[in-house]
Amino acid sequence: MVMQISALVLCLLVAATFGLKNQPDVVPWVELVEAKSVVKDSNTVYDLAVKLGPQFASLLDKCPTIKQKLQNDKTITLFVPNNDALANMNKDLLAAITGDPVLLEDTLSFHASTMKIVKADIKDEGLIPSLDGQVKIRTNLYTDINVITASGSPIVTFDQQASNGVVHVVNKFIYPRADQDVAVRLESISIYSIFTDLLVLAGTSSTLHEDGPYTIYSPSNAAFNKIPKATLNRLKNNATQLRNVMERHVVASRTIFTTGLKAGAAAQETAVNGDILVLTKTSSVPPITTVGGDSQYAIIRDPDVTCSNGVVHGIDKVLWKY
Repeated sequence: MVMQISALVLCLLVAATFGLKNQPDVVPWVELVEAKSVVKDSNTVYDLAVKLGPQFASLLDKCPTIKQKLQNDKTITLFVPNNDALANMNKDLLAAITGDPVLLEDTLSFHASTMKIVKADIKDEGLIPSLDGQVKIRTNLYTDINVITASGSPIVTFDQQASNGVVHVVNKFIYPRADQDVAVRLESISIYSIFTDLLVLAGTSSTLHEDGPYTIYSPSNAAFNKIPKATLNRLKNNATQLRNVMERHVVASRTIFTTGLKAGAAAQETAVNGDILVLTKTSSVPPITTVGGDSQYAIIRDPDVTCSNGVVHGIDKVLWKY
């Protein structure tokens, strides 16, 4: 009986061996178990971007170099704009960015860092190297309204852990890339050319190349054109008064993004010349933000232009009681 069982076992083993050789598509049960055990769900920062900001992820798909970094690099922090952030973005601006491959890659790289930064690591006026290692993402803590921003974009969801880093969700597309200081940024925007020229004339411009941080309220050329020419010429010829007026448009030592202001309330900041500036933000959608004092108030028309050493806001009136 024992010999019969042994012979049966031997036959089964031989049949199994030769049968499998003639059937290449058949995989032994043991191998199937092993193969299944090594298959894992991917959970890279890119995969989380697909889940948390699918429209943003579709932009990443257009930049293979960045996408591969987000999938393969060992340590990544990614700020993912949610779908609302892209839906609320100026359509012409978004089209301009997506239509320029170089600009798109530069912009997307400004949403990520090769450092792992969790919420507990974020500091006020912190600077995080972005993906290219040169341009830095500025973080700010607005404790009075419990808002934390990344280059002016509020973070709405923190610390989504990935296999190779962490993802934070923001509700505003981070643009422009902070690759220029406030002085150079102003020089690059033609509608602020009069203000830029007056900063140079007043001897204030050179200071704005320093580390800062600075918040600049820049009147547009149209705002200066509201002032009678004779009055503006007198200002240009009075060095002391000119410097005082220019410094009234600058706040040093703090970056003030409109996203860090409480809706329906007023905040005060001290300008470089010592004047108190009052900022108010309405509760309307979209909100209207004003800045000024001494009966001279302007509306911020072009808010939150990020710079390497602060932020620029374009305003529609010169903060000067002439």
